[in-house]
Amino acid sequence: MTSDNKIKPALITMIVTALFLVLYLSSCPEEPDNYDDSDTTSHDFIWETYTFGDLASSDLNDVVVVDENNIWAVGEIFVYDPDSSWNGTGYETFNAARWNGEEWKLMRTTDPAPLYSIWYFSEDNIWVTSFGYPEHWDGNKWTLYHLHNMGIDASAGYGIWASSPSNIYFVGYKGSIVHYDGKNFRNLESGTTLDIQDIWGAKNKRSGKWEILAVASNNQDKCLLRIQNKTATKLSVSGLSNILDGIWFIPNYQYYVVGTGIHYKSKLDDSPWSCYSSGEVSSYQSHRISGGGINDIFVVGSYCEVVHYNGSSWYNYRNEIPLAGGAFGGISVKDNLVAISGYIGREAVVIIGKRQL
Repeated sequence: MTSDNKIKPALITMIVTALFLVLYLSSCPEEPDNYDDSDTTSHDFIWETYTFGDLASSDLNDVVVVDENNIWAVGEIFVYDPDSSWNGTGYETFNAARWNGEEWKLMRTTDPAPLYSIWYFSEDNIWVTSFGYPEHWDGNKWTLYHLHNMGIDASAGYGIWASSPSNIYFVGYKGSIVHYDGKNFRNLESGTTLDIQDIWGAKNKRSGKWEILAVASNNQDKCLLRIQNKTATKLSVSGLSNILDGIWFIPNYQYYVVGTGIHYKSKLDDSPWSCYSSGEVSSYQSHRISGGGINDIFVVGSYCEVVHYNGSSWYNYRNEIPLAGGAFGGISVKDNLVAISGYIGREAVVIIGKRQL
């Protein structure tokens, strides 16, 4: 046998082996982004309840945990003013509260209107929203941005999401989406007149790009939006209820939308959405969802319902948080700490949960 004839069988073997490896690897499931195969987290939390307001209908719409000694909540709080020294009405209004590890301090921003959402970057870079306008804290003062005076016809106060101080999205009334690039505000066309209730984004590790989704709905219709390259496009809503209040996800692994039910799917292009049956996880309307990881997810809603997913099972805190006559609409998860905001009766409320390790 010549040397050329010896080489040919070896070359053929190499090619066949390479083709086999390609076929094998292509048949293997891709590892999902942000996949966490660590142990499940604990359902065991100790809860502390704080209430605010003496009259009217106080409510805290959103909350953010920085650490155990720094928690912010925003909304509207009514406090008695017996001598009418504040504005002659007999009561004062506050729209923010801050926990310093020992007590809560009530505060007002420049605009005393109720606040709906908050996004915290640092002690000198905080954004909040009223019904129509964003407001910014720079460490010394609050600055209110009148979008309408800038020629922006939008009332984007229901939700905030940001990847950085130069990439912030505000969403809200009648399909409003406003983007802030660190210097200027820009109105984005959403293609819907439904109120956009919530927005969330996370980085897709495969593409290296941010994946940003928002939900909009009323009692008759709903909309799921993908925001990409400053453009909003509608996605399939097959399987979703007509009341959608919150969204949270990890790209290419698990997506959740909550409202009338907790809806979920593992891939965004899969259709339709699946939904837990009533009473299986939650029994009432869910208003918000947030997580510290795929194995540490909280959902809050009507009748002060709180449920937790630990990576293996859901747990309902109806016995640990036996509150009623109210609702939770704000939630923030940070390590082994969770803060939940809303109202009970006529009082605003924040509940802080500390995981027992």
